[in-house]
Amino acid sequence: MKRLCLKQRRGTSLVEILAAMAILLLGILAIIQVFPGGFTSILYGRSVSQAQMLTRGMIEAAGVRYAEMPSGVIAMDPSTGFPNPLVAVKEDLGDYPQSPNVLPDPRFSDVNKARRVIGETTKIPPPSTNSPYMPVSGAAGERLPVSPFILNFSPIYSVTPTKASQGVLVYSGTPLNRIVYQGTPDATTLASIDLFSYGIDYSNARLYFSSVNYPRIFRIQYSFRVAAGADGFAREFSRPGAEIAIPANVASFDLPLPAQAQLEQESDQVFRGFRLLGPNEPFSADPYEYKVLNRVVGVIGFNPLGAAVQSAGAMAQPLTAKIDYDVDDWHIIREDRQISASPPFAVKLALNGIEKIGAMDEHQERYNGLMRDYPGDRLAPDTHDIDLLVVDMDTGLTIDSRTLQRADRETEVAGNDLNGEINYLDGAITFRDQVSWTLPAAGGPAGSPESIAGKHLRIYYRTPQNWALQFTKAFDRYVPRDIQDINSLGYGEYSQGTQGYLFFPVADQGGAVLVDYTWQHRVGNQVILRTETGEYHQISDPTLPESPQNLFGSPVPYWWTVLDGAHRPDAVDGSVRVLRVRGVSVRARAIWREGTRWRRLDLDSYVGRDRGT
Repeated sequence: MKRLCLKQRRGTSLVEILAAMAILLLGILAIIQVFPGGFTSILYGRSVSQAQMLTRGMIEAAGVRYAEMPSGVIAMDPSTGFPNPLVAVKEDLGDYPQSPNVLPDPRFSDVNKARRVIGETTKIPPPSTNSPYMPVSGAAGERLPVSPFILNFSPIYSVTPTKASQGVLVYSGTPLNRIVYQGTPDATTLASIDLFSYGIDYSNARLYFSSVNYPRIFRIQYSFRVAAGADGFAREFSRPGAEIAIPANVASFDLPLPAQAQLEQESDQVFRGFRLLGPNEPFSADPYEYKVLNRVVGVIGFNPLGAAVQSAGAMAQPLTAKIDYDVDDWHIIREDRQISASPPFAVKLALNGIEKIGAMDEHQERYNGLMRDYPGDRLAPDTHDIDLLVVDMDTGLTIDSRTLQRADRETEVAGNDLNGEINYLDGAITFRDQVSWTLPAAGGPAGSPESIAGKHLRIYYRTPQNWALQFTKAFDRYVPRDIQDINSLGYGEYSQGTQGYLFFPVADQGGAVLVDYTWQHRVGNQVILRTETGEYHQISDPTLPESPQNLFGSPVPYWWTVLDGAHRPDAVDGSVRVLRVRGVSVRARAIWREGTRWRRLDLDSYVGRDRGT
C-alpha cells in the first residue's frame, strides 16, 4: 500500500509581511516626493489658462462697449473717502490695514484698493413701460416709464455717501449751452436761461444759472492765466472733477480764481449734475434725475424725459450721463452667458468651484452671501444667504441659488430645485426647461414659468480660491499742473518738466498715453514749427537707467515719459508745448490664492481703433 507523503513548507510570517509593506511604502513615498512640483505646476497652469480666458473676455467686452467705458478707475483713502492717487495700483496687493493685530478690511485690500469707477458713460436710453423695477400704473398693466441702464461693473457698494464712499454720482456728459454776458445781466436777461444753459461774465469770472427751488451740483472745466515773470504769463487749469454746489433759489456763482488771474474765454464747460431720487419718489419735469433701481445688478433708472431733450431749436437728442460709483467687490465674479436655443440648458462657468454659503475663509469668518456685511456703513446687503445670482439682462428679473438646490443635498440654507441645480465643485449650472423668475424689487414671483432658451444671462458668484477680476484704465484726459512735488498730482493730472519730460502720479504706473504737442527744430538758419499728433508713450518706471531720477539725480521717484521731438539733436531747447494728453491703456487683472500666496495675471491693451484717435 502506497503512502501519500506531503512535503512540509514554511509560510510567510506576519512580521515579514509588515516589513515588505514598510519597504513598499517607503518606495512609494520616495516616488511621490518627485511629483508635488508637478502637481503644483499643473494646477497653476490650469489657473493661468482660466485667468487668460477671464481677462481676455473683459478686454473684449471693453472693446464692444467702448463708448460706455469709464474715464478712469481710482483708489480712495478709507479714512477720508477722498481719492488717493498715491496707491500703486499695479503693484499693491497688500492688506488694509497692514497690522498683525487687526483683520484686513476686504473693501480696501488687494485689488479692492482701486474700485471707484469714474465717468461710466451712456446716452439716456429710450423709455420702457415694462421694467420690473417700476410700479404698475393703470388697468392695462403697464408700469411707470423709466429709462433703465445696467452698469458694466456691479454690484454697487453704496448708493449714498458713507465714510468710505462718495456714493453714486451722476453728471451730464453733454455740456450746457454757454451764453456770454458783457457785465452783470439784468433780471429779464437772467430769466431767459433755461435748464440746458448757463451764463458767464468773463470780466468778473461769474456763472449764472436758472433759479430752481432745489439744490444742484455742477462740474466745471476752465483755464485761466496768471502772471509769470516780468512780462510773461502761465496757463493753469481747474482740477479734474471740480464741482460747485448751487443752493436752492440761487442763480449765480463766482469762480475761485487766484488774485489778478484772468479767465480765458471759451475755455469753460459746465456739466449739470443729476439729482438722486428715492425709490418711491416720482420723476418731475426736470430731465436731470435718476434712481438706483437695483444696486446688486447695478441698474440705474433715468428720468425718461432725458431720452429726448429739445434745446435752442435743435433736434431732440438724448442727454449723455456719466456715472461715478464704487464696485462692491472685484472678488464677485461676473460672467455674461447666452443660453442655447434647445436643451440641455446648462452653463459651465469659467472657474471651477463656487463658494457655498457656510464656508469659512482664511480668517475663520463664515461666508454669508455675495455681498459682505459691513454694519453701520451702508444698507444691509441684498444677497444674504445667496451664493449665486442669475440675471436676465433683457428684463432685469432674477433667479438665485435658493431655487437651484438638489432636494437630496444637505445645505445650510433652505432651498429647492425649482429652477434647476448647481454643481458647486465643477462650477456648473443646469437649468430646467421652464424657470420661475423673481421680481428684483419686491422679491416675489414675476409670473408664470417660462422657457429659459436663448436668454442672455449675467451670473454672479465667488470662488473658494478667492478669485477676483479687476478693470482699470488710464484717464481719458489729463490736465497740466505746474508743481514741484509730484505727490500733489491728482488723478487725471500731469506735470511738464524740462527737456520734454512729463510726470504722472504713481497710480498711473505702466499706463499709456497719446500726446499732441508742438516743437521747433533748426534747418540751416531757419527755425521750423513741427506738430506731433497722437505720439504714443508708456508711463515708465523711475528705477529704469534712462529715468530722470538716474540721469539727473531727481530726489523724487517720478513716473515719467519723454517726448520724442524734444530729444532730437536739431530740436530748439525749451520749445516743446504740450497741447493734449489722453490715456489709451486698459488693464484686466485676475488674481487668485494658492495657499497664503496671491497669484496674478495682467492683460494690457489700448482703447481706440488706432493710436491717432
